[in-house]
Amino acid sequence: GTPLVETLAEQLRLQLMDVASGGEGQQVLKETLEGQLRKVEEERDKLDQLRADLGRIAPGEYAAYRKERESREQLVTALSAAIEAAAYERERRMLAAELARRRREQLDGLLQPPRRSPGHRK
Repeated sequence: GTPLVETLAEQLRLQLMDVASGGEGQQVLKETLEGQLRKVEEERDKLDQLRADLGRIAPGEYAAYRKERESREQLVTALSAAIEAAAYERERRMLAAELARRRREQLDGLLQPPRRSPGHRK
């Protein structure tokens, strides 16, 4: 199969293992993931059969097609990695800003004089 399809199938298998260890609430998710995995595997098998047929009929054209397809898959993989990295960076920045805000609040609390209760007199 193609690296992209194999990666997707592997991700679905890993998600299924995680879900399988969960409780009853995970049953619908498990069934959905199993369905997705089945569909990915069926499509991979159909694609492999088409490739085999095409390779027998027009091997030169098929080799050019495979090279172009691999380039597209590499591009998709690179774009996916870039999107994931950007999402992680965005989350990291949000968490860093939240941490800075909480540290400022904590520092402000330490620097302010203690508050006196309303009924307390000097």
